[in-house]
Amino acid sequence: MFHEKTTPIDGGGAQLQHTYKEVFDILHALNQKSIIAITDQNGIITFVNDKFCEISQYESHELLGKTHRIVNSNYHDHLFFEDMWRTIGKGDIWSGEVRNRAKDGSYYWVDTTIVPFRDTEGELYQFIAIRNDITEKKNLEETLLKKTLEDPVTGLHNANYFEQVVKKRMHIGEEFYLLYINIDDFKRINESLGVQHSNEILKIVGERLREIIPNDNEVITRIHGDEFAVLLDPAYGEVEEVIESIYQVFEEPITYKQSFYYMTLSIGVTHYPTYGDTFEDLMQTAFHAVKLAKAKGKNQFIPFDSSMTININRKFEIKNCLHHSIQNQCFQVHYQPQFNKNGELESFEALVRWNSETLGFVPPDEFIPIAEETGLIIPLGYLLFAIVLQDLPKLQQSLQKPVKIGFNLSMKQFFDDHLFTNIQSLCKKYKIAPSFIKLEITESVAIKDPDIVISLIKQFKDIGMEVELDDYGTGYSSLQYLKNLPITSVKIDRSFIQDITNSSKSRAIVDATIHIAHELGFHVIAEGVETAEQVACLKDLKCDYFQGYYFGKPAPLESACHSPTFVE
Repeated sequence: MFHEKTTPIDGGGAQLQHTYKEVFDILHALNQKSIIAITDQNGIITFVNDKFCEISQYESHELLGKTHRIVNSNYHDHLFFEDMWRTIGKGDIWSGEVRNRAKDGSYYWVDTTIVPFRDTEGELYQFIAIRNDITEKKNLEETLLKKTLEDPVTGLHNANYFEQVVKKRMHIGEEFYLLYINIDDFKRINESLGVQHSNEILKIVGERLREIIPNDNEVITRIHGDEFAVLLDPAYGEVEEVIESIYQVFEEPITYKQSFYYMTLSIGVTHYPTYGDTFEDLMQTAFHAVKLAKAKGKNQFIPFDSSMTININRKFEIKNCLHHSIQNQCFQVHYQPQFNKNGELESFEALVRWNSETLGFVPPDEFIPIAEETGLIIPLGYLLFAIVLQDLPKLQQSLQKPVKIGFNLSMKQFFDDHLFTNIQSLCKKYKIAPSFIKLEITESVAIKDPDIVISLIKQFKDIGMEVELDDYGTGYSSLQYLKNLPITSVKIDRSFIQDITNSSKSRAIVDATIHIAHELGFHVIAEGVETAEQVACLKDLKCDYFQGYYFGKPAPLESACHSPTFVE
């Protein structure tokens, strides 16, 4: 059935009747499948067919005399309709997909073609719109799109969606804050429970974040792994208050399978447009802010500021120069002497120095963490060990003493799968007896994986090498792990030595450490010894070896070869 105002046809002959029949046959055929509407030049609806009424849920009398605003879903912006009217206003056919709203508030999609018609004088007088229902197709597309833009674990938006939204807001110049959230030490939960159960905990984390920030305009995303991101409109509220709410919610443990899991979060905060012109630059600032939060002890938030850019650029330059310097062997090793309680030179500690062609002198405490972070510490470590093995015979020959050299191993170096094989091979290559080498590890290395650590230390001891525990007292000073380590010596950190003569507490700690170490069969080396008074105090406490400026500063090979072999 057609819905329009019509008048009877008077006469006109058989040909005219035939023409009208053809037109109505065509309309009847279209009416079986297509949604048809006719409007005048101003967009006023003058005709609708049954399909239009069926899909829109409006009666014909509710539509005739109205415009299509009656079914406008507000999904499309004004530019969409401006383009449509501009096209048909020129007499051209327009085609596109439109989302409309039915009378009951539900939405439907139509594939639309609008054909303009001109009167005998060439003026536009009506538009015929032929539409087909594509709601099913669009729902399927939306489902498939959702799968590509939704994180399957948490149900939050995924990284692809997040990137699209950020870029869109940047494009229109919309201000926002970006929170980059990392769960501290989630790797331990992952290793303990396995991926499947860890994913259930991540799902609960996502639910908590959604409870805190329910507003649809504030995008919450799982970037990957244990990292989440939130986009906040400044109008939503003070960023600090939102972050405080996040921390408050996670003060309560997550309960899963009758176990409690406490979560702490490191959060980096950045702002657009202040700190980035591109998605990549903005994410980089947030990433560096969260890394700084972790470096400062975790469980805190750090807002990015422009001063960090200098640090980022500096780290990038150091990383690049490290590559070049390792390839070209542009490092020096300095040697600091170690004396026994009788004042006799026993050994040296090898300490790396780097004078970059590009950056000049770079302190070890600046470039070694970067080398560790980037994995460059592995090739750097083997390069330095080779230098030490080449220098050792020169030291022994010059000093006419069978001195030993202590060599530091970082976390990544110690757990390198090829460490033992490579160390042993280098000793053979340079014809150095392993008994002249002392390997130094820190407490953090010692507790990382006790079984592996003990096994590896035993391998080194079996070939004659000594292993020392460096910086004792600054990390996880547990007697439980100390008694199980097959080490040779304990090195007391300089922080306890510097005020040993004027602090009864420091003296008591050093005294207890020396006593326990001796009971366990270890030698004790005091680091950072700078005065005769400190030497006297340490001798009274029966310390075995001494190292510090009082006995000699770290020096290049040429100077170390002329070190005194005895100190009063």
